[in-house]
Parts: sequence; C-alpha cells; structure tokens
Amino acid sequence: MGYDPNECNRQLKAKNLLPCGAGAQDPHCIDFNNSPAHAALCPDPSSPTIYTPISSSECFSSVLNKVLPYRGLKFIIPDCVAKATAEPQNDWEVISCWCCCSCFAYGTPINTPAGLRAIETFTVGDQVLVAKSMRTAGGNTKLDWQPAQVQFSAGTGPDVPQASMIHLHFGQGQTLIATPDQPIVVEGGLLVQVGRLIPGKDRLLLADGTAVDLYEARLGSFNKGVHHIATELSFDRKVDGHLIDASGAVCGDYLLQVHLSELPASALVPNQWDRPMIGSDEYRDAHPSVVSSPFHALATNFAAETTAMLMTEGFRPYVGAQRTIPDNAAAYFTDAQESDIISNPLALKLPLRDTMVYGLAGQLIRVLNAFYDDVIFYIAWDDIHINSYAFLEYGRKIVYIAGGLLRVQALGIEGLGVILCQQTAAFEATQKPVPPLANKGLADYWGMLAVSRKIYLPNVWFSQVFAGTKQLATIFGFVSPENAAGSGDDGTDPSLACRTETQQAALSAAPLPPCAGGAKPTPLRVQDVTVADGTVTVTFNVAASLASAQNPADYLLAPKATITTATLNPRGGSSVALVATLAPSTDYTLTVSGLTTVEGEPLDPAHASGRFSTPVASAGR
Repeated sequence: MGYDPNECNRQLKAKNLLPCGAGAQDPHCIDFNNSPAHAALCPDPSSPTIYTPISSSECFSSVLNKVLPYRGLKFIIPDCVAKATAEPQNDWEVISCWCCCSCFAYGTPINTPAGLRAIETFTVGDQVLVAKSMRTAGGNTKLDWQPAQVQFSAGTGPDVPQASMIHLHFGQGQTLIATPDQPIVVEGGLLVQVGRLIPGKDRLLLADGTAVDLYEARLGSFNKGVHHIATELSFDRKVDGHLIDASGAVCGDYLLQVHLSELPASALVPNQWDRPMIGSDEYRDAHPSVVSSPFHALATNFAAETTAMLMTEGFRPYVGAQRTIPDNAAAYFTDAQESDIISNPLALKLPLRDTMVYGLAGQLIRVLNAFYDDVIFYIAWDDIHINSYAFLEYGRKIVYIAGGLLRVQALGIEGLGVILCQQTAAFEATQKPVPPLANKGLADYWGMLAVSRKIYLPNVWFSQVFAGTKQLATIFGFVSPENAAGSGDDGTDPSLACRTETQQAALSAAPLPPCAGGAKPTPLRVQDVTVADGTVTVTFNVAASLASAQNPADYLLAPKATITTATLNPRGGSSVALVATLAPSTDYTLTVSGLTTVEGEPLDPAHASGRFSTPVASAGR
C-alpha cells in the first residue's frame, strides 16, 4: 500500500501530535519529504512503519494563537528568533510539530537479469535477481534465481563516510564490505549477521550453491557511502524472495536485515544471537582458534601478510591508538576556544566538591549507552579542562569528558546532552583524511538530527535539545571573536556561528549548511517547458518549495494568456503543471518569478524562462 497523506494526518491526531502547518499535505511536510533528512530518519521501508512520526519545528504565538507563515526549512528558527525579538509581547517561540515518514557499500556488484550492477545505481522498479527458493539437502544447496522488481532503494550518497564497517575476504580473492548487522548465508543455507561470522569455521554460500572459505573479517571505516535495496515493502517472515547475489555471496536484502530477529531459529545458524560481535573481548574468548583483536578476526590458515593487497578501495581498517587522548581526537572545542572559556570571568565554574552534575551526567550516559552500547563514556572529574574528546583506542569508541566541562555553570544537562550527542555522532561522521577523527560540522548535524532524536522521548525531544542549544550559545559567547571565527567551509573547523546554524538546521530537518561542509546552494532553474492538452509543464533542475510554486501569478506567458492554476508535482517537486487558455499554432515564452527551492534558494534570473509551441490542431482551454 502506498503512502496516503490523509492516513498520516489520522495517525498524528490519534497520537495527539501536532502536525506541521496544515498536516501531511502542507508545504512544510512536503519539503521535509523531499529533504535529505527524510532518508536519514525514515530508513525502514516496511509498511507498518511508513507513518512513523518525525518531529520538525515551527514558530507559534500563544498570544495570537497562530503559526508564523512557513518560508522553508532553513528559515524556521531564524525567522522565529527575529519575530520574538521584534514582538516580545506576543510570546513567539519555536515549538515542535510533526510530519510522517513516507514509503520510502557503494560499488557492491549486485546480480540482475542483465548482468552485474553497482548497488547505488538501483531505483524503484529496476529488476534484480532474487532467490525465490533456497533448498539444502545432502549437503548441497540449490537456489532458484528469478527476476524481481526493486521496491525500495535508499542510501547515504557517495560522500558520506561510514564507520564500523566490516571487510570480508573469502573464496578466490573475493571481497565484500557490509555493515555488521547485514545478514549473509553460510554453508547449509543458514543466515548469520556479518559481524558474528567466524573465519576458518563459517563458509560463505555463493550464488551457484557452492560454499567457500571465509578467511578474514576486518573492522574499519568506508568513505564511499552505503546503499540498501529491498524487493518488498512488507515482511512475510520468510527468507525466500529476500536473498540477493552481492559480490558473488548470497546476502539478505534490506527488509530481511531489518526483520532478521523475526525469522524462526531454523533459518539462522545455531545460537546466532549468542554469538559475540567481532572485535569484542567476548569474541576473542569464545573463539580461541581464531586470530582476533579489537580490529579483526583471521583464520589461522590464512596468510596475514596478504591482507593489504586485498583491501578494497575506500576501506580504512581500524588501528589502535597509544595515548590517553590522541592528537587526532575529535574535540568539541578547539584549544584556543577552551582557553577563552577557562579565562573568561563570566564563565562561572562549580567547585570540585559539587558533584550533583556528575550524577546527572551519569544518568545521561546510561541513556546514551542504551542505544550506543559500543561507545565508552569516561568522565575525568578532576580534569580542569573544559572540553570533551571522541577518539578510537584499540578499536574502541571512547568519549572522554573533562570534569571542567561539567562544572561550567552555564551548561545544564540539556547542553551536555547536545555535546555528547555530537561526540557520539563523531564516530559516524568520519571524513577523509583521518586525522582528524571526525568532521565537526557533520558531527554537529547528525548529533542533533539523529542521535538526540533517538535518546529522548518524542514528547520531550524538542524542549531538551532547544534548551541545550541556548546554553551552548551562552558558552559560545565566552569565546573571543578571533577564536570563534573558524577556518574554511569544509566542516573541519567551522566557526561557532556556523555550528549554531548547523544545530538549527538539524532541529528543523533542513540540509547541512554549506558553512559546515554541506552542498553549495543550488539556485532554481527552468530546464524545460512542454505543452499537452492545454496543460503547460515547467520542469526545474531541483525540487521547488510548495509554498512558492503554486501561485499562478508567478507565471507569465507571452503572448499574454490566462493561467488559471499552478500545481506542484508532489512526488519529487521538480515540475509544475499550469492550466492555461492557449491559442493553437502559437509560439509562447513562459517566464517564472518568485519561486525558491526546498532549501530556500532563489530562482536564477538567467534561467527563468522557456519556450514552447502549441500544435496546429490544439484546442485552447
């Protein structure tokens, strides 16, 4: 069943959640569904979760009982701050509102009826080969490969690095990079997560039904992005129809990955869920016959010196650090910024004996660990520094929190939550080259956009993180203008003003700002204008904002003709249908004005018009 905006509105109402604007058909939610944040926050294609509510924000006056008109995702918070400053008597404030999810490692070759194809090139409707059945008897496995249509295809994009990936080496020099929870089929037709494989014991099943040795599984980061496909949108608790041929190995599609725990035990390797993850101490203790470390697992019959030759381009294996805080650690503040905060007399500090905040920080860390149990948070209470550091040590993710940071009076538990979410996201925002460990701009963005939404209940999420951004704005104010400036716009060293802008963008699910390494603004351009049956279709290079696209007065025809309606295509938002009264056999020029992109970028005046001709037999409408 496809996405129905009316069903979104019904479900939001049933949960007592305030829809953004007028609901799922409002420009606010339509822009959200066309934004990069949608794919990040709505990863599950199965139909029961299509309507997962995702919070954005809008500006509301309790005195006037009205919402500030919507201009675009990136304008929500700045517009509200300006309005609150201009009209303090009307109590304008940013509140959370809700939209719904809609049904929505690079280079991995996937088999199709037409041959191998890179996974990131698939779109919905493309064909892929799937195993409609897999039968094992007498030690032999037979797979019935048949064409199927891709129903879900989404990924990170080519320039979003991924941490905690696993690089497999098997068979005759074959390799595969996957996430630790990716299901893969081993000899006997049973499934196991990639992160629980045992080199030297597990043998991977190939597409032709033969099994080959698994030699090595190595942990690391991959800097070329990841992508997922699925052949159904609802899960039937069966393996058949959800197996694909990836790099020659039989793997589960994304729907099988999401719902692996719902399969019967007979479909999985024995004790699959009891198998420890590669890189853990438990893994080392459970498999003494495997050469293991925090970074890899190696079969004893495999020559380790050949590993370097088998590394896939873009994959960086983890290596250990030797210092308590490595030089390439991702620090929340630069050294100069920290020095300013320490020396600023307005930045009051709590005494060492005041440990209440220590206990509150411990509670916050327990919540974070419930969702990110692979991150070790360590509070050094007697460290006077005002900073936090994220780094890898012996393959472990560590966030080191100096006690001086906790003792800054202007920083409440809400602000600390924003910092620790950013530090947690640093491991997922690793950017080449390394060092530094993480791109600060990306970590600010994903910490607010994704990590914070995960650890806070939906009804308190916005109030918590918004209060945290206010506390951090106060602390940023303790830094001198010189040291707050930053350098460059790749996100490595953003200014404190840019970091505030990035936090606000993530609060509203707007794209990553250019100052933090996001894509440079793309102006709206007219690409093509066509006519059929009295309807003129104008196609743009990127999605247009609904709020700016549906005013007929913004479209002018020469020779003059009446345009009665303008309707934005809700799927993609890059074309507008104009109903007009046209004369036959006439050459027209259409000129557009006033439109913006979903991100709020203006129309390029040099590309604001297009020409078309009506046919001789065309009847005007």
